[in-house]
Amino acid sequence: ETGDKGIVVKLGMPCIINRINLLLWDRDQRAYSYYIEVSMDQKDWVRVVDHSKYHCRSWQFLYFPGRVVRFIRIVGTHNTVNKVFHVVTLEAVFTEDAQTLDMGLIVPKSNVATLDHSALVIEGVCRSRNALLNGDTSNYDWDSGYTCHQLGSGAIIVQLGQPYALDSLR
Repeated sequence: ETGDKGIVVKLGMPCIINRINLLLWDRDQRAYSYYIEVSMDQKDWVRVVDHSKYHCRSWQFLYFPGRVVRFIRIVGTHNTVNKVFHVVTLEAVFTEDAQTLDMGLIVPKSNVATLDHSALVIEGVCRSRNALLNGDTSNYDWDSGYTCHQLGSGAIIVQLGQPYALDSLR
């Protein structure tokens, strides 16, 4: 259903939810910014996710404190390619799988720079696609299995699928 702005989904009945899985268009390297609000009556909206200041791509796994919801509104605020916000799939669920949040961002317990978590190498040279993100740390040689850049020029840039609260990299 349409609302004043964004994409509004009306659930079949009021439901308790604490997680939304969202698939953003990911057939290229574009990124999006957005926020999500929920409501029971389409008058009083509560923002449960705010990624309006972040670049996000592909699958979004979003957690927030559980609440009773009838309407979900997704509002796109930025697209790095054009002026359209593309959502492919939305799943609204309640899960017992608790995630630690820091200012609304997931504090991951494991590596999120992986293909399964929608990470993407957006700058760097690699002879075998996704070598940096496939988790294989044993099978590499001078011909394949690594990502590089010229010293003094360029960089290796990995875009995570969604924002996380990280405290270490390796």
